[in-house]
Amino acid sequence: MKRAGTEQTEQIREQNGQGIPEENVQRENTRAAAETDPQEMSIEEAFSALQELLGQMESGEIPLEESFALYERGMRLVQYCNTRIDRVEKQVQQISEEGTLEPFV
Repeated sequence: MKRAGTEQTEQIREQNGQGIPEENVQRENTRAAAETDPQEMSIEEAFSALQELLGQMESGEIPLEESFALYERGMRLVQYCNTRIDRVEKQVQQISEEGTLEPFV
């Protein structure tokens, strides 16, 4: 199942082959990523979105106000990733010598 942001990004990439300026494609990618709720993403997608946001912010090619929006989005993604990782850490268990499950330390 494709996610909304992924679908929009694929459409934009297809359009890019049709002569749309890269700057416009980059802004549309940013907008698509910003519209996707982190709760609808896998952790891999969230990390990928974070990498893309960082690349855009580090490029210095986006307006300052858009950088603030990207920063806010990035912080939401980081919070989501931390929550997911914490949840997985709590679920990881090991089997003791007696055969019982114990929390992994």
